[in-house]
Amino acid sequence: MPKLLLACALATMAAAANAAAQPILGVPDLARLPEGLSDLRAIDGLSWVSCDVVEIAAFEDRSHVRCANGRGEGTASQPPDYIAVDIRANAGLAAALVTAGTRARTGRTPLYALIHNNPRNNPPGCDAGNCRGAMGFVVE
Repeated sequence: MPKLLLACALATMAAAANAAAQPILGVPDLARLPEGLSDLRAIDGLSWVSCDVVEIAAFEDRSHVRCANGRGEGTASQPPDYIAVDIRANAGLAAALVTAGTRARTGRTPLYALIHNNPRNNPPGCDAGNCRGAMGFVVE
């Protein structure tokens, strides 16, 4: 099965521009990213998490997926309960989240998401206690 790789251009461009100044982004111990992604350098304040998708939703202000393995707000080692994207600010990435989430759920494979650690970067409707905004996704 071909890999589906969706990554936000901002994270990639920032990574390339700041590669020497930025540490290698940590990957959760239980997450196995497709070859090369574990070496992706990203801007500060982002973490890769692995989400076992159990729900995909789209609203007027955001799209989100719910993770069966979510643990509250999410950390570098555990995904949040919800991973979301602001539809108004990034309609393409919000649509890609629905597509990638659907593929992960139907294929029974994890959705890897590059999430903001800080809830101030959450999209509208994404609660600081159990949700984080995302900048990119990978589904194998």
